[in-house]
Amino acid sequence: MTSKNLIFVCLLFVSMTALLCAAGCQDAAEMGAIACEGLEGEDRDHCIQQLAVASGNLEMCEDIESAGPKSKCWLYIIADSQNPAYCNAMVKQDWYGKQGAYDINECFQYVARELDDPDICRYIAKDYTDTFGSDLNPGGVSQKICLDSIQCGHTGQKPCYSFSQTDDDKKYSCVSEDGTQLYYSTPPDTCP
Repeated sequence: MTSKNLIFVCLLFVSMTALLCAAGCQDAAEMGAIACEGLEGEDRDHCIQQLAVASGNLEMCEDIESAGPKSKCWLYIIADSQNPAYCNAMVKQDWYGKQGAYDINECFQYVARELDDPDICRYIAKDYTDTFGSDLNPGGVSQKICLDSIQCGHTGQKPCYSFSQTDDDKKYSCVSEDGTQLYYSTPPDTCP
């Protein structure tokens, strides 16, 4: 980053702090996006991405030009919103499928890992396997990789909380020895 860009980013930070104190996050993010327009290329895209994620504004992601940062913006906001159903909407976006863009399966795995929710892993297509991975899913992407990466629900671990489970009375789960998922309305302290 050049010294000119560094100074610009510092001024942007100070301006954003002042705006956040004086206005709501949404207004401040939109004002910050205007400031990002002074940057070019990757710097501009990452500036807008950071503002969109900080404000939870999925619409701001559309101002990003490159497919990679634009789709990553979506993944970050989807994980923060704790609503994995938004991953399904990715396929309808004009950037979806372009080089460098994250796909729906990567979205489900990233969100599942961020939320420690194995139920989300089951949305990954059974026949989908990506052994190369990405910066967000470095070990690759598949249902098995996703399930293995979840750090809850196994013997001695805390029960998992499901953000995608439709039965509101049974949001907590543990995996039994035979691999069956057991759901609870009142979770045990640790899984048996």
